Amino acid sequence: MPKELNLNIHYRNLADEELIHLIGVKQDRDAFLSLYQRYMHLALGMCLKFNDVHKAQEIVRDLFLKLWTQCNEFNIQKFKPWLFQELISKCLEANPEKDPKNLNQLKVLKSDWQDQKKINFKTLHKEQNLVYLSLCIRTLNREEQLCVQEFYIENKSFEQISKDNHMDVEQVKKHIQNGKKNLKTCMFQKMSEHDQ
Repeated sequence: MPKELNLNIHYRNLADEELIHLIGVKQDRDAFLSLYQRYMHLALGMCLKFNDVHKAQEIVRDLFLKLWTQCNEFNIQKFKPWLFQELISKCLEANPEKDPKNLNQLKVLKSDWQDQKKINFKTLHKEQNLVYLSLCIRTLNREEQLCVQEFYIENKSFEQISKDNHMDVEQVKKHIQNGKKNLKTCMFQKMSEHDQ
């Protein structure tokens, strides 16, 4: 087995805090990439709740760049809580004042954190799966996305979807079936990537 592949497997098995140490002390690129791959989807998903796609990507990119260039300046005891707190702060800074609902949700999150209430990471893991689901829905073709969303999220019947979108019922069923299959494949892939 090539040495580089052994290194990648080694990094994937390291704890977050070990990766942080390697980034801070050695500016270890592989350690950084491993940490980025482990948390990029979770970070992006959280930011997408409060910002558009471009702003969410910018926040995540800037935060990880900051981690790479200034890692030694942070006192990171546990990476997940640090990441969560930083994302809340960055989303608050970036969120437009015109959206009070988003701002209120972020302020509640930040307040909970500052009051040192425990973050339930089991709940966060479930939330991460919802993020993956949201990202995977976007990978479906237009008809699959439309039918899956209207059937599962809007609780419309096959007949109603058919009528609203000028498709026959069999087409609707086919799009839902294919959409479910593609979602399952995408979800499995994203969860596998995270666990590596």
